[in-house]
Amino acid sequence: MVGFNDLPPELIEKILLDSDLQSVARCRQVSKQLNLVVSQSTAIQYKNELALDAFEDGPPSKLTPGERLDRLQRRRKAWQAMKPLHTRTFTGQTTWWKKLYGDHLIWLGLDGYLHVMQIPSVCRGIPEKEWTVDVKIAPEDLEDVLIDPAQDLLVISQNHGKLTLLSMTTGDAHPAARKAELSVDIGSGYSLIVAFERISVFGDYLGGIASLDHMTKIKKVFVLYEWKTGKMVVQINSTTQFGYAFLTENYLLFTYSSHDQAVILSVVDIHALHEEHGVEAVFLPYSPSVCRLQSPKLRFSPSEISIETSPSQRKLHGPSVPFYPSSTGRILAIVMHGQGESISSTFIVPLSTILGQFTTKAATGEQKRLLTWEEWSDSGCGLFIAPFGGFWTVSGMTTIMEGPSYIDAAGEERSERPDGDLSLFLYDFAPFGARKYCRDVKSGNVLSTMQYRDTFVHGLVGFGKPKNYPGPTLTKLPARRVEVPEGLMPNSNPSEVLIGDDCFVFVNEDRDDSDICEYEVMSF
Repeated sequence: MVGFNDLPPELIEKILLDSDLQSVARCRQVSKQLNLVVSQSTAIQYKNELALDAFEDGPPSKLTPGERLDRLQRRRKAWQAMKPLHTRTFTGQTTWWKKLYGDHLIWLGLDGYLHVMQIPSVCRGIPEKEWTVDVKIAPEDLEDVLIDPAQDLLVISQNHGKLTLLSMTTGDAHPAARKAELSVDIGSGYSLIVAFERISVFGDYLGGIASLDHMTKIKKVFVLYEWKTGKMVVQINSTTQFGYAFLTENYLLFTYSSHDQAVILSVVDIHALHEEHGVEAVFLPYSPSVCRLQSPKLRFSPSEISIETSPSQRKLHGPSVPFYPSSTGRILAIVMHGQGESISSTFIVPLSTILGQFTTKAATGEQKRLLTWEEWSDSGCGLFIAPFGGFWTVSGMTTIMEGPSYIDAAGEERSERPDGDLSLFLYDFAPFGARKYCRDVKSGNVLSTMQYRDTFVHGLVGFGKPKNYPGPTLTKLPARRVEVPEGLMPNSNPSEVLIGDDCFVFVNEDRDDSDICEYEVMSF
């Protein structure tokens, strides 16, 4: 009888390439022959290396698996050693909506035009491109700006809820949109829309938050459109601050405060909500949800909540680019600011953690609408306090500005750097990469610049602890991290740090002219 080990090595390799990583790892332990097939297969090694950095293989091309593997490893080494392969510095006008979407950066130039740059990647073979877009809108009327390179889409939000849908490359009306302009209509009886911000796109959906004037009890309204048809799909009203993000093409995540200083993460089914209510407004706390996750009690009631996440879709550059960030490796950073606070409470939650809370339970018939912190916190998330709350994410990677102190496991303040300056760390939460790092540490095969962290602590900072203080909250989310060297930062405390697929961008406001800022782009 012919067994698996009797098959030709080429056939075994093909079978293993169609298997998941855990199955491949188990096969290596079955026999010396299988271990030899895996260790000598460049294609299998390339597949494993992609998973370490949460990447997916690109379309077929002339590049061999060995050449793709070489580019992937060169990119990782450059990131871990913090040695960018391309740099560029330029200036622009200061705006709050500086946007880096994957590998495309958009900013307002000193000439009054919108500028778009395709940031180059030496390792992935992406060339640098830059062009201007004349949107024929006064700079002071630009409330918010969004780009989606995968759909060649540029969305501009103007005063009082007016949206313009353009081609990102030409500035003309987008050919897929029936209407080049949309006016956000939240129904009669409501006060004037002051601004329509936090706009984001997922496929055919376009969402945003309308801020109303102070004369109404309703402060914020979430509106969801099908941007190609111009039809409104969902409207959700709120009397308090909230944040939102697209999880998938079917689900939205909303975050808002509860009455006991906790935060609720509410997963909403877009189609179910539309079928039940149509475009009739519903209030956020009472909107139908598939699942709600409760946070522990925070040190303050958040006065502002936002969600930062990586792009859901990437522009495919063609066969010359060998690999792309995986959409399943997305990370969400939920940042919560308190009124007058100089620090923020922050959740780092993998998309897989949130989806797993209701998809697994729904499959087993054990679905529960509200999960307490104790019921879901051990599934993987990081909750901690950070100064100034600077977060920008991409493909499992997050920048965290840390220092001059942090909270240890005993709830006490500790200084991470003796000089008291802020430290900028790049955290990579790709799970396979974090596990491999632990194995490499044992074998002594790691770069000195790389570090490992799996515990985050959320506690009280800077004042005496009340009698009912329950102590710090510890959370587990394994990650690799690397500190950005001071020599790379043009300013010891940059105004913003943006992270892209293959780059990071330091943004520094001009000290002599607050209307001008400097961008320093570093790519790999």
